[in-house]
Amino acid sequence: MKCFVLVFHHTELERQKMLDFLDTVSEVANWRANVGAIFIASEASDEKLAAKIHNKFPALRFVVAQIEGDNAQGWTDEETWDFIYRPHSIDDKNEKEKA
Repeated sequence: MKCFVLVFHHTELERQKMLDFLDTVSEVANWRANVGAIFIASEASDEKLAAKIHNKFPALRFVVAQIEGDNAQGWTDEETWDFIYRPHSIDDKNEKEKA
């Protein structure tokens, strides 16, 4: 499982609308919203995830990028770091994580 970070212009789209959409994307195994970003657990590529988002929201400006190894730094809660470094499917946690 890979972890991706999704950031977009929140004035262009309410975050909840994006979260509701991600719940419908079969390639999204889980997500965690925190620190102005959405972290996505998926086996898909960043290209595939970006295409799905762009097809749904064609006017939205956004970036989706894979986080690999320890290339993420910052200050957030332990649960978010755990999700970033050990992304897991919804089946592993029994519900999508909302922060």
